Amino acid sequence: MKIHFGAAVALIAGACHAQSSITLSGQLDAAVTQARTRVNGASVSKTGLFPSGMASSFFRFEGREDLGSGLYAGFRLEAGLNNDIGGGIASNTNNQSSGAGANNGGLSFNRWSFVALGHRAWGELRAGRVYTAAFENFTPYDPFFTNGVGSSTPITLRLGIRNTQTALNVSNAIEYLTPDYGKGFFARATIARGENLSDGTLAGGNPRHGGNHEAVRIGYADGPWSVAYSVGLTHNTAGRIGTVNNPGDYLNANLAFRYDFAWARLLLQVVNEKLDGASAAGGLTTGVATSQAKTRSFLVGTVIPVGAGNIKLSYVDGKLTDNIQSAAESGKLIAVGYDHYLSKRTNVYAVLSRIKNNTVGNYGFAAAYLAPGRGESSSAISFGMKHIF
Repeated sequence: MKIHFGAAVALIAGACHAQSSITLSGQLDAAVTQARTRVNGASVSKTGLFPSGMASSFFRFEGREDLGSGLYAGFRLEAGLNNDIGGGIASNTNNQSSGAGANNGGLSFNRWSFVALGHRAWGELRAGRVYTAAFENFTPYDPFFTNGVGSSTPITLRLGIRNTQTALNVSNAIEYLTPDYGKGFFARATIARGENLSDGTLAGGNPRHGGNHEAVRIGYADGPWSVAYSVGLTHNTAGRIGTVNNPGDYLNANLAFRYDFAWARLLLQVVNEKLDGASAAGGLTTGVATSQAKTRSFLVGTVIPVGAGNIKLSYVDGKLTDNIQSAAESGKLIAVGYDHYLSKRTNVYAVLSRIKNNTVGNYGFAAAYLAPGRGESSSAISFGMKHIF
């Protein structure tokens, strides 16, 4: 359900009036989840109610005004929700971990916050906070929409989520999208800035380029199939010489493919990450002044319609290496789920998932669930409900 607020907005400078409208929409998702693993040889479990078990919880304000001759203006404000506690999700002012970058003051429009000017034949220009082009290649090609215990991101975005503020979203961005973005041949280009002083005197010794981000996404979608490639680079606080607390430049490149056979949807994705700095390997190279860590992962998944619901299957395989230590972390995730639609706007679901690590692997479910000991495997089960409004 969407609520439209119509209003005649008077222009102070004259007697002109422009008709505009705002749409309020969103969704809420909550899941009872239990995760199990071993830490320091002891069995550990955690049970709780968590948000976004299969789809992100959020609410959105957006609007669009027709300016004539194909020209339009618009905006979107979208806030992620931790609806299990009635709270918002933190944002970041400068794409950096150090300095005054954190914004944890309750509700924030952390997902989208932009104003746009576009033309039906020329495309759209946006300014504000947006999802990164690289992450936009993840959710549509993950059977579990990168949420909950079935999400691929603990493996495919291991370095990005742990070490950067731009794995999902980026602030201070200006980007361009081609007309009818997501249909036929399409492209998107993003530039964002960390807004540092030119002499690099920001708190923490950040260089002038810290928090800067550039990304492109190109693809083609037609009928039952789509393919897209995305690459994004974030210049982190320490540049190419990282420290334990300040990793270096982060690169994410991924290729994704989807085909709908009607009786089943096939999903494929290959992801490469690269991070300069001592904390790059999540502890594998702690204490080394300079290093470079790389991950390579792939996903194979399917969504099979069954009656009023869908069976979802996902297999994700990932490996993390660096240029200091010969031992490589590796982990595999297997997830199976079923969602059943009670109506067009309401569904219930169940997900069962397991992550298996090698002897030095440290892949685990999202931190809100349970972090495993090194070399230990984890399992989780989740029962939830989603409602769209």
